[in-house]
Amino acid sequence: TTLKLVVDKDGNKTEVGNGTVPALKPYEKTKVNFSSKSIFEKGKEYAFTLTILSKGKIVSTYNFKKTPLVANGVE
Repeated sequence: TTLKLVVDKDGNKTEVGNGTVPALKPYEKTKVNFSSKSIFEKGKEYAFTLTILSKGKIVSTYNFKKTPLVANGVE
């Protein structure tokens, strides 16, 4: 399973992270951390899209907004 994280900054969509996770059982939880060279402003809200792919096909897409608590990262 592949995860792809995209941020929308002022109408420009940029991939900020991607990675793979092992197969999970239904409703099983896991924690995923992405590192990115993208710059985020502390206190500014950003719109993200997380896409989950399996064998190259989109399985799910989640849209959410986060506000970085620290500069250069989202926590």
